[in-house]
Amino acid sequence: MNFLSNAPRPEHEAVGRHPGEAVIRPVTEADLADIERVDRAVFGEAAYPAFVVRQLFDVHGHHMLALDTPTGLRGYVLLATARGWDTAWILSLGVEEPWRQKGYGRRLLSQCVRDMADRDLREIRLSVEPGNDAAVQLYRSLGFVPVVTREDYLGPGEDRLIMALPVPRAAPGR
Repeated sequence: MNFLSNAPRPEHEAVGRHPGEAVIRPVTEADLADIERVDRAVFGEAAYPAFVVRQLFDVHGHHMLALDTPTGLRGYVLLATARGWDTAWILSLGVEEPWRQKGYGRRLLSQCVRDMADRDLREIRLSVEPGNDAAVQLYRSLGFVPVVTREDYLGPGEDRLIMALPVPRAAPGR
């Protein structure tokens, strides 16, 4: 399937086991204010401005997933393509407290990777603060491997570890 295909999205996993529990689903335009709120709660001063969230949705919204809980949207993941469409980047993964440390970030990222399995991608990359041990451990546990540490990647003193994951191919007949 071509990366730009208009084919329906794969089914998204239900995070909870009972009705009313959290689910992972595609982000809609109606979610943008909640995405901004989650981004501010998770990333503080480094959060995307509202106009950037809007534009990222307009361009890459088909690759945004939400963690929708009984109390509202509490997390999201955003993926974008790059380098001639054979590489994708996780631009953001955030889950609000107290929803962290419960496997939701893992499930958001895992679903995002599964959604890319039948695309013509070579790898998915991300950048993470080298000292963010919990995030680095999560990414490693999902198969991401360190590629390089880039000094001042996001500006002076904002070093980032670049990690990559080869995109698994979908099983025949999927």
